[in-house]
Amino acid sequence: MKPNVTISKNGEVQSKNEFVKKFNEKLFQLEKEFTNKIDGFLDANKNEPFIFLSATLSRSIHQSKIYYDYCLLKNISEFLDNGYQIDYIEIGPELHETIQQTKKIDSEKISKFAVISNNTNEVKNLLRLVKFLIIKLFQITLIRTNFNQSKNIGECKGLFSSYVFKGAARQNYYFGNELNSENSESAFCPVIIDTSLRNLFSTISELKKIKSPLIFKEHYLSFKDILKGLAHYSNERRFSKDCVKTGSINFLISKHLSNALFNTQSLEAHLNMFGFSKLFSKVDIPRKLIVSWENQASEKAIIYSAQNHTDTETIGYISRPIKQNEFNLISSEQEVKNCLCPSRLFVTGKSALKKFNETNPKLNVSLGPNLRFRWNGDAHKKIKDHVEKKNLIFLFPGENKLFESLEQMVDELIDANIHTQFNFYAKLHPYFKHSKGLNNNIELVDQKIEDFPNGAIVVSTASIAALESAAKGFRTVLFIEQYNEWETALYSSSENYSIPTFKDTSELIKIINENSHFTSIDTEKIENAFFNNSINEGLDFFYK
Repeated sequence: MKPNVTISKNGEVQSKNEFVKKFNEKLFQLEKEFTNKIDGFLDANKNEPFIFLSATLSRSIHQSKIYYDYCLLKNISEFLDNGYQIDYIEIGPELHETIQQTKKIDSEKISKFAVISNNTNEVKNLLRLVKFLIIKLFQITLIRTNFNQSKNIGECKGLFSSYVFKGAARQNYYFGNELNSENSESAFCPVIIDTSLRNLFSTISELKKIKSPLIFKEHYLSFKDILKGLAHYSNERRFSKDCVKTGSINFLISKHLSNALFNTQSLEAHLNMFGFSKLFSKVDIPRKLIVSWENQASEKAIIYSAQNHTDTETIGYISRPIKQNEFNLISSEQEVKNCLCPSRLFVTGKSALKKFNETNPKLNVSLGPNLRFRWNGDAHKKIKDHVEKKNLIFLFPGENKLFESLEQMVDELIDANIHTQFNFYAKLHPYFKHSKGLNNNIELVDQKIEDFPNGAIVVSTASIAALESAAKGFRTVLFIEQYNEWETALYSSSENYSIPTFKDTSELIKIINENSHFTSIDTEKIENAFFNNSINEGLDFFYK
């Protein structure tokens, strides 16, 4: 996020780049401070347990813009204290009202506010809620008609749970294909998060082919549970009006809760809490509960539901590397106190282990197996070979603005006739396979990264796929937006893994035409730091 602002000092207009730069620095610096503020708010409202499962308070930048607003408020205050005048600034309605009501800063020093709201109107919001309700009812019906209610999983070594969607069930995004075994000693409890009937039918079809024992929360959910889950939306809005609003941050939080749209993550969390609580009370569950873990509200609900089963060890498995701005993945002290964190956590790669230990040393975190990203350690030596036929493969992200930025660069490369020197390919994000507006000169591919052609150059925004590409020996180059490093960088500036980066099309053209830029990519160092292929024990790792 790059603030749109005009500033002046002593009557002279100043460059906004300094404001944007300082804001970006605060995004890096204030993660722990912000986490403590959210913890303080949750602790002050611990008698309202439903608020613990609010996606708005998850600290995820994809679920809420509170952290952006928090850093922007700090930045505005600092510049005004240093004698600057803000002539124009674009902010959200939550921050605007916080500034006006709390008097934290002198709003008279801000000449003009432009209040920008991304909120959908109430009618569209209601339609989203109705659509989700219909799909969930279909989901429960399909589960109950296609799968028997299982109660014989107590003898299994472990109960695994993860999201499944868009038919990705047997080849799971979190546990690979480890759970699809006829002789599996594990049971699997899928959390289906499809938002269209077409994808839901595809997922059900794939689940029917899984050989491991399956168990579903949908067998235990009632229509009343669904209505209670939907009620969280009105409960959050009611709570936002009644909660204590002392201090600017608490006021800002309350406004975000008040203005939040219907959130499928929050509803899924409440459905998980109701469904898993009943499931755990009626089924003899194994001694190990292993949940694919990204500290999402719906995952916290599963762990919260198991808190009374003291004989069952709860394990969170983070199946992928983490980017430097994903501080929300690391459970806070208050989340641990509220029984929203597994008793043990396993991460992929030493970089993630280091970040977890530095952020919250009280967490029980260790290196885990690499189930999702497996390859032969010698394979990248072959892939790195030079070939005559040049291929340029773009890894398109799911985030709209970054998608559009990379899309624009593709058009600029084609305008510069670079497509006459390279074959252009695009691989879309598995969550968001939208290809709208892509240039006709670029061909879509839907294959694993290890199956890319030898010698390909891979162009990506900050993504786990980019790390995987570099670790496998492909010549990889990253797009980093100027003054937006916090959101578009893969790792902090203190970590150097020598993957070349570019900030505009001219820099990209120079890099792809000069092979010397890629010689410093240390594939083994990247593999060791982010993927930890040395632990290859499969699911047996969790049974120790």
